Amino acid sequence: MRSERDYLACFSAQAEIVTFPIEGVLLMQSLAAKPVDILITEYSCGSADFSFDGIEKIKSITQKFPTLKLIILTSQRNIAILQGILKYPVAGVVSKYDEGEELTSALTHLFAEGKQPYISSGIRRLLTPMEKTAAKDRLTLAEVEVIRKIAQGHSLSDIAKLRQRSVSTVSTQKYNAMRKLLLQSTSDLIKYAFSEKLI
Repeated sequence: MRSERDYLACFSAQAEIVTFPIEGVLLMQSLAAKPVDILITEYSCGSADFSFDGIEKIKSITQKFPTLKLIILTSQRNIAILQGILKYPVAGVVSKYDEGEELTSALTHLFAEGKQPYISSGIRRLLTPMEKTAAKDRLTLAEVEVIRKIAQGHSLSDIAKLRQRSVSTVSTQKYNAMRKLLLQSTSDLIKYAFSEKLI
């Protein structure tokens, strides 16, 4: 049976490593122009391409490139976001706060043709149910995504267009998020997004 080191030696000797932009639209164009077998990318693009990151990016990649093995490397600690990622056929989710070996383990898991996605130890700890769930962890994925877009500078009408929802739906999601988090203003919501590293 091959060891993890054997797999990685084999991988690095035979693989061509390509770098792509992390921004959603540019990434999709690059993948179409130069298809790859495995993609390691971030959840958030952290740049000007705010309309196509997060869940929208993952959804588009998994739909357009169904045979691609997608590993998400993220600093996200929000349970709704992590659960949302795992609703898509990703090959793995690794926390940036984990030891470096976790990414190696995710690749090894791919080579061993694991049927379930690889979930790093840090992500598993976050997803382990606790007796008392904090208010921030009762947010739905839709509410978290609305918070992220607001913090990125989008208006409610912009978010409605991006998410293909009505303005009233987005407004309700914002209201529900603020109520759960006991926040009083949009500026408080933006501060929350930055403090929780949602973007």
